[in-house]
This record gives sequence, C-alpha cells and structure tokens, in this order.
Amino acid sequence: NNNELLDIGFIQEKSILFLKGKKIEVIPDSFGIKSDSIEGLEGNYEIIFFDTCDNKKVKIAFDKDKKEIIYHTVDEPKEIENETKKGSHPFINISTTSFLIIVALIYSFTTLSFFGNTILLAIPLVFGFLLYFMAYKQAKDYLKKITDTITLASSLISLLAIIYGVNIGKFLFDSHQNIILRTCLFVVIQSFSIFATLKLIIAFRETLDERKKYYELYKVNDENKETVTPSFFKRTAINCNSAFYFGKTRFISAYSKISKPIKTAIKKLSTLFESDKK
Repeated sequence: NNNELLDIGFIQEKSILFLKGKKIEVIPDSFGIKSDSIEGLEGNYEIIFFDTCDNKKVKIAFDKDKKEIIYHTVDEPKEIENETKKGSHPFINISTTSFLIIVALIYSFTTLSFFGNTILLAIPLVFGFLLYFMAYKQAKDYLKKITDTITLASSLISLLAIIYGVNIGKFLFDSHQNIILRTCLFVVIQSFSIFATLKLIIAFRETLDERKKYYELYKVNDENKETVTPSFFKRTAINCNSAFYFGKTRFISAYSKISKPIKTAIKKLSTLFESDKK
C-alpha cells in the first residue's frame, strides 16, 4: 500500500529529525515500528524503535491522529541491562542486610549520647537515597515490591509495639531495657526508615514522570523550533479544562450505567401495577 509506505516514511523521517534535535544520533536502518496503545492515554499510536550510534535503544511514541511525537526514552544496551539486572536483586538484599547488621552492632556495643543515637537513626535516610540511585533503574519492579512489603511489615510491628504501651523513642534510649529487644526494635525502625525513604522517592519520581507525559501532549514540536513547555497560567487553564471534561464524561458514563437499570425496574413495576389493576 503506497499510502501506508508513505506514512511509515514520514514517521521515520520525523522521528530522526526529532532525535537529532535532542542530539541523539541513531542508525536509520535499525528503524522498527508497531501499533500500540499507551496506558492512560486515548488515541492511536505508533511505537518507533531505533538503535543509537552508542549501542543503546531509543523508543518513540508517535500520535497517528495528531501527527506528533508524544515522548521518547533511551535504554541501555540489552546485554548490559540483562547482566546488571541479574546482580541487582542480590545487591539490594546483601547491601541492606549488611547495613542493618553494622548499625545494629554499633547500636548494641557502643554507648552513644542522645545526639549520637539520633545521628545513627538518621543514617538509613541517606542509605535509602543511595539504594534508590544505585539500584532502581535495574531492579525497578523488585525494589518497588520489596519496598512496599518491608514498609508495611515494619510499620505494623511498630504499631503493635505502640498499642502494647511501648514508648519507642524512650525504649530505644533506655539502657536499663533488654538489649536484645532494644536492638530488634532498632532494626525494625531502621528498616522502616530505609524503605519509607525509598517509597517516597519512587512515588515522587513516578509523579514527575506522569506529569511530564501529561504536559508532553501540549508541547509545541517543530523540527526547526525548540520545544516549548506551556507556561504556569496555560498549565492551570489546561488542568481546569481537562478536569471539567473528565468529570463531565465520567458523570455521563456513570449516569448512563445507573439510569438504564433504574428505568428498566420502573418499567417492570409499572407493568406489574397495570396487570394488578386489570
């Protein structure tokens, strides 16, 4: 089909020009394309693939209706990605376990001041940041799952301790309490701090990513012009307009789902009344 070949050629040329504008050099012959849907967005899209000159993979989402590029991503080479992913899970497990053992030993065998103990309790926040930047890209799903699991488990244990009358802050700093129980509770608090920090960073990152995808729809793309992001006032107007139409469509959809069975029930009742009168 000549029209289809023309469309593919247009998409390929537009994609290469777009990537050049982003200073990404690709191998034109590595071009690949498939139709796909994008979660959270309505419309028809072509997903375009290229190999870059530095042996990476680039992916572009092209809106067929608007003839615009929505977003692009650049991935590490598959062989490197696979090798690093193999080691990401044990890295998270071993590094976290080692960290908890070291800080637990310091806590158990060192007499620190209130200030020293406070510093010790704050260290997991830094470790959580480091763990995210070192392992999130390679172990995204695993890190998210383990973060949810340990955050919920450690918070549940802490909650149970509070319910049974344990003043956690006082208990941790009271040298007259059982050292084993104190250390166990200390490890729970450390685990919570690490993975709550991770959860916060992941949630913040995903919020920014979703925000970026949303506003990509309203950017002005031109091969000869720099991409322009909507101003604050325009973004506010876009949000108000989008919220209004979203609410309107959802209300209409909900009304149509609810009204149909109600009308059917009323119709059946009226039929029954009419038959009773007869």
